[in-house]
Amino acid sequence: MRMHVSTISFLQRATVSQNAADSRSQRFLILARQQR
Repeated sequence: MRMHVSTISFLQRATVSQNAADSRSQRFLILARQQR
């Protein structure tokens, strides 16, 4: 049971980091577009 909970928290953490990376790349693309 404890292992199952830790797996869920690990997956949630991975999803959050993935979302942060996506938003960071989107912000970079927006800035690159504005500079043109």
